[in-house]
Amino acid sequence: MKKLIFALALVLFLAACGNEGPGTDASDDGGVLRVAAIPAQTTGTVEEGYTLLEEELAEKLGREVELEIYPNYNAVVEAINYSHVDLAFFRADNVLNRS
Repeated sequence: MKKLIFALALVLFLAACGNEGPGTDASDDGGVLRVAAIPAQTTGTVEEGYTLLEEELAEKLGREVELEIYPNYNAVVEAINYSHVDLAFFRADNVLNRS
């Protein structure tokens, strides 16, 4: 549960750090926030956790959120490079396990 709360806090922080200058697309019109994620646990756990994350983000940000699970890190990086997503959520469990 602590990991989910930390991950949610991290995503909310990163979402708040958006670019407010000219040339931003989804941020300007309050459109859909496209979020990419990499699975961190088994399929059932991932779907449940990410569904909660998607709902919480939508509620807190006041906009629609589409969360797509990518198979690996490289796929998420490519999605970012080609502007297919607005925000990427990378696993934080390696950081959490160090403390």
